[in-house]
Amino acid sequence: MRVRHEDFALKPLEWTEKIYNFVGFQLDENIISWLKSATSQNNSSNLSKTSQFFTKRNSADTVSHWRKELSWENLLLVQKHCTAMKSPGYFEFHDRKSLRNMTIPSFDQNIST
Repeated sequence: MRVRHEDFALKPLEWTEKIYNFVGFQLDENIISWLKSATSQNNSSNLSKTSQFFTKRNSADTVSHWRKELSWENLLLVQKHCTAMKSPGYFEFHDRKSLRNMTIPSFDQNIST
């Protein structure tokens, strides 16, 4: 089974259920409760902005955060050498402007692995 980070970040409960079913485990209510708490929209306001490591975050917000931080030169290296980026569903960027334009998707949300 392959799971893209983006799929899991956008739909953590759905993908946790798929993973548990794939390995033949029963999904426990404690795990569901923790997952909702750890990845929900509501917890991001409770985070300490000074903390270097977060245990809770709005997982959907993390999907494209790298596009704001990664340099153009590093992106070109990743696109050239990373085999995962060549997998179906990921898009390449051809200029700096499109990289920073968050209305342009970096992956196809209609394709899941």
